[in-house]
Amino acid sequence: MVDFGKFIREKRTEAEISQLGLARAIGVNHTYLSKIESGKMPPPSAETVLKLADALDGSSYEFLCAANICVYCKGTGKIKKAGQND
Repeated sequence: MVDFGKFIREKRTEAEISQLGLARAIGVNHTYLSKIESGKMPPPSAETVLKLADALDGSSYEFLCAANICVYCKGTGKIKKAGQND
């Protein structure tokens, strides 16, 4: 399983964006983002994860999987919550 905070920190660093800059870009407090990156907070909502993916020019699928929020079914093209049947 991916450490979501570490994943975000690595993506942010690669993009050369400060925590404050990223927090402002996605509309959250920079202390909240800091807590996510340090593992003091669990991954945020799917909506916030998608904002992170967009701000960091990443794949929505990759970010959602890193947050363990959902699974994309290539056969149906649907996204469902992890552990959800059907």
